[in-house]
Amino acid sequence: MSESDKIARGAAQALAGKFGPQLKLELEKQIAAPGEAATQTYAVAEAVSIATFLLSVAKFGYDIYKDQRDRKAVDMDVIRRETRLKVKAPRGLSAEKRDAIIDAIAKELEMEE
Repeated sequence: MSESDKIARGAAQALAGKFGPQLKLELEKQIAAPGEAATQTYAVAEAVSIATFLLSVAKFGYDIYKDQRDRKAVDMDVIRRETRLKVKAPRGLSAEKRDAIIDAIAKELEMEE
């Protein structure tokens, strides 16, 4: 299991109340088989989209975190800002939910320190 997968799993656990239990299941599916989506219903398609975004944020955030950690200058605000600017959120995902995902990932990264 990669570090970014571990971070994504922790964030999905923290976000389950806001996004529903389907998020954790779809995240596990995306980790096991990236890009495969069962779009039988809108709710499932939305969960897949959010899980994919969550995993992308975890990978991107962890890469920034590693780079900053190597320079001994970890700044979670920089990670949050860079992620908001560079990782495209799925269409229809509100700014509030996008920020909740990014914040959950940042909190998981803080636990890495």
